Amino acid sequence: MVSVKRQASTIGLLIPTLLQGDVEGWRNTGWAGVTPTTEELLRYWFEEEREGPQFHSCQQQAIETIIYCHEILGVQNPYQLYQEFAPGEPRIAELARSKVLQDELNPITFPKYCLKMATGSGKTWVLNALLVWHYFNALNNEILRDGNGNPSPLSFTQRFLIVTPGAIVQKRILDSVKLGGNADINKPLFMPPGARWRDRFYYELYEPSDFRENLTLTDEPFLVVTNWQQFRFDKSEPSLWEEWVGECEEVPKAEIIADLLTEYPDICVLNDEAHHVHADKRPNPKTGQNEELIWRRFMTFLHQQQLELHGSADHRVFKQIDFSATPFYGSGDKKDYFPHIVYDYDLSKASSDMLVKQLFLEQRQGVNLEDLDFRAVREPAQGRRRGNITGLSPGQKVMLEIGKSKLEQLTEEFKAQGINRKPVMLVLAEETEVADLVGEHFNSLADIQGNYYDSDRVAVYHSQLKEPGKTSASQKLVDATSAKLEKIDDDNDPLQVVVSVLSVREGFDRTNICVIVMLRASEADLLLEQIVGRGLRLMFPAYKPEYEQIQDLKWEARQQLLNREAPGNAFDCLFLVEHPKFKDFYENYLREQGYAIASGDSSGKKATGDLVHVDADVNRTAKYNISWAVQIYDQAPIPNLNEIDIDSLDSYPVQSFNFLKQISGKTTITDVHVETETKAKTWELENEYFDYFYLLQRVARTVTQSKKTTHLSSLISEIAALTDEYISRRLLREEIDFTDPDNYKVFQGLGGQRVIDFVCDRIRAAIAKASDDLQYQPGAVWRSLADVPRLLMRQKNMVTVQRCIYPYQAVQSEKGGFERQVISKLLNPSPEVLAFAKLDRKHDLAIAWRDDRGIQRKYEPDFVVKTAQKMFLFETKGDHLITDSSTALKAKAAMAWCKSASKVSPPQGISQPQEWEYIILKQSVFDANEGASFNALLPIMRQETAMLTADLYGELGLQV
Repeated sequence: MVSVKRQASTIGLLIPTLLQGDVEGWRNTGWAGVTPTTEELLRYWFEEEREGPQFHSCQQQAIETIIYCHEILGVQNPYQLYQEFAPGEPRIAELARSKVLQDELNPITFPKYCLKMATGSGKTWVLNALLVWHYFNALNNEILRDGNGNPSPLSFTQRFLIVTPGAIVQKRILDSVKLGGNADINKPLFMPPGARWRDRFYYELYEPSDFRENLTLTDEPFLVVTNWQQFRFDKSEPSLWEEWVGECEEVPKAEIIADLLTEYPDICVLNDEAHHVHADKRPNPKTGQNEELIWRRFMTFLHQQQLELHGSADHRVFKQIDFSATPFYGSGDKKDYFPHIVYDYDLSKASSDMLVKQLFLEQRQGVNLEDLDFRAVREPAQGRRRGNITGLSPGQKVMLEIGKSKLEQLTEEFKAQGINRKPVMLVLAEETEVADLVGEHFNSLADIQGNYYDSDRVAVYHSQLKEPGKTSASQKLVDATSAKLEKIDDDNDPLQVVVSVLSVREGFDRTNICVIVMLRASEADLLLEQIVGRGLRLMFPAYKPEYEQIQDLKWEARQQLLNREAPGNAFDCLFLVEHPKFKDFYENYLREQGYAIASGDSSGKKATGDLVHVDADVNRTAKYNISWAVQIYDQAPIPNLNEIDIDSLDSYPVQSFNFLKQISGKTTITDVHVETETKAKTWELENEYFDYFYLLQRVARTVTQSKKTTHLSSLISEIAALTDEYISRRLLREEIDFTDPDNYKVFQGLGGQRVIDFVCDRIRAAIAKASDDLQYQPGAVWRSLADVPRLLMRQKNMVTVQRCIYPYQAVQSEKGGFERQVISKLLNPSPEVLAFAKLDRKHDLAIAWRDDRGIQRKYEPDFVVKTAQKMFLFETKGDHLITDSSTALKAKAAMAWCKSASKVSPPQGISQPQEWEYIILKQSVFDANEGASFNALLPIMRQETAMLTADLYGELGLQV
């Protein structure tokens, strides 16, 4: 048994890590224990030499993993895999008790697997191979046996349901599984020729258009290909995009499909792009239904119906195999991989194996581009409604200019190499109005040859192309635009720029996409990886004979990158114009998969490879859960900008204005290879979009972007005017006309950001000083520890605990020794402590307080403790921090919180005292009373807390 790898930090990636070693060992035995049919197929697929395409190593491992789970382990449900590994793996044994895992897997009583394979790594060929494996084992009446030699309840089938997320993916699947012609399934790769194999392979193929009320499926082998949306009952009007990609059916056929498929005792469901049907709940704004759960309800219904109708049958099969490059939901720390993943082939491995394009980040060197506003310009907001869009922002135009320049570079490089291929740029806009503006913007631009980006070279596609009441004309526009999109990979067609809002969907995979510009705000890792996936497919694949010579050039370029050298060509490279969310995505996700990413100074930073998820234990929740009333404060500060004296603000510490101009630099772009950090190419960006007025707007927006200052957004014009006066008259101790481009350049280049940051800090501080006292309107809602079923911790900082819903608690990375001692020597062994927890930010127990400058902040106490008589907010402090003024201010705010919280009776079902108290434990007190219980230390802690707040407030006559 292999140990769990460090990178397997979530439930979903533990099992594939463990399975990998077992499958490799099993392969080395010659696939011992499989049926004769399976053995013959495996040897044909992976040992025989033949002409034509071969399986990649990642495809072989995926196929073997499913066969190993089915034929060797005899897995009858996904939870069984955790039981299989639990005896030898303490981490798996612990997770088997996880409420998150049990809630997800306990309802699933049939074999269900997920193959996590990067876009472009060949999931469809794996799907075809598994279909062939099932088919011939069923045809040959192979019988599986358990470890005692008895027949296993698992078996094989010749009936299949392939589910896709839309018409585009569906077309790709149909092109792969149609018998006869050039479809993939007809290649020698999948089965031997002759009477025993190829001549016996046949099934009836059913497409979505075949389903009707009077349809009768054949009793012979069949394959049904459909969209998962056919399983829903929503009859709302589909959008234009849904019509084009087939994501909404005009006549839902759920009842028809369910009745047809449950006529038989056996079915294997192959679910392509499975993340569509496993996502968190998200209500449809029109129907109010949680559409992502429709798939689960439908599959459960199918299984139950099949069991009811054929429970006594000698041969019954129900199996589900999911395929996805992004089998997770959530983002960042909240990201959850599907717990039924059995194989993981991620993007970093696909990149190193050169099965996908090499990723490059267009990293901006000009500091005035580091904080671009990628949202469109709008009119002032009307109440809660955002203002109408009036144009593209300067930031958006620059990002488009970067993408356009890179597109033209690639076009010229391909021509210079004598390669007749057409690179294409994909632009993702934030909404339909922005997409239209991008199209109009490009129409006014010319390439380096002087040719304009007219309607033949640019396609704008979104859901508003079809206008109500203009069906005929609108439909012609839709048809014309759809036809243009089909020409993306046509090298003889002029289309080079595609602008859309929702074109990140699966199936919109085109080999010619080489540049991606994102002008939309998204924080979801799932969407970001799908965006990257749209351009990953190889433009020059090795299996096409015409690109044979290019393969050597591609390998040479990769070796150059690995050697930190500039590559000699850009064949099969994907360039992503840097976006704030892209950068976060690379750092928080791709780096975990093995990429090294340039992100500034990393000195002193430690690796995060030992991050693990700790789940609430379902056996502990009822006894050790703790609840509290969350206080919500709505602040209403009233700044008085007229009181700000510009002459009282600091000037920029520089020798002279002329000196500042001399050190100003130009804006440059560097192509950074994501995997190796190689700075492949650096080039200057020429643009005319930045001027002094943009700077004023940027400073004003920066000042109001913080969550604490969003209430100032209505004063942007006044803040911009204040900034203008400060910059023009006071910043450099002389009056300067920055509308002069020669003067304005001091805000550009590598030194410009320091000047801009200096301006933003001074303006923000001046506004804060001019603000009146904050006013609050308190409210309360109940939260509990159990609302956060999963926490992220570093293994080295974890402490085993007993009276807590989590089996581990995390202490601070630095100077966490005191907290560790408090947990292990005070809270754990004190019987009067009925329950406790180290609070995490996710728990949302944050107390508002104001520092000595009157600025509002949030305080998160260390622990929450439950005793029979009282609830405690419990803070631990080193002696050197007790005298800090912020400690007393936080304490006073926490005491006020406890006083307020004690007035609220716990809701029905919550068994805990109503009264709350705030206490502080100094390290010297703990050390001097080592071995004392919580109750023994309580009087001393109360005294220390009272003395702390009395020192601050006693002279004011306030009660503690």
